[in-house]
Amino acid sequence: MKLVEGFDRQHRNFYFWFLVVMAFCSGLMLIAGFFEESPRNLPKLVRIALATLSLFAATASYLSIDRFDRSHPLVGLSSVVYAASLWAFGLPTALVLLIAIPSLVLSVLCLIFKGAADLTDKVD
Repeated sequence: MKLVEGFDRQHRNFYFWFLVVMAFCSGLMLIAGFFEESPRNLPKLVRIALATLSLFAATASYLSIDRFDRSHPLVGLSSVVYAASLWAFGLPTALVLLIAIPSLVLSVLCLIFKGAADLTDKVD
């Protein structure tokens, strides 16, 4: 196994589709936030704000993913905001933490170690 630059470039297509699906689901949560009551008894404004923030984060990441060499932190931070929005709409806390913690840890590791965190096998 060699340290090779370019893991994010190889998986960029997956990142694009992941962000599209996340933005679509965030938009649905935003619409539902206006009409449905929260199972957590949160104020409607909090649910709408978290869904809006999730939609904004996914859209901004999607639009700016080509400008950065390492795009995983964008996807990871968008996933953390998305998980917070899911929590506001009633997803169990354990599942939200299962989504948010690995996303946050991997994003921080990619920011700290930069190219050294991109481990891929290179076939010569």
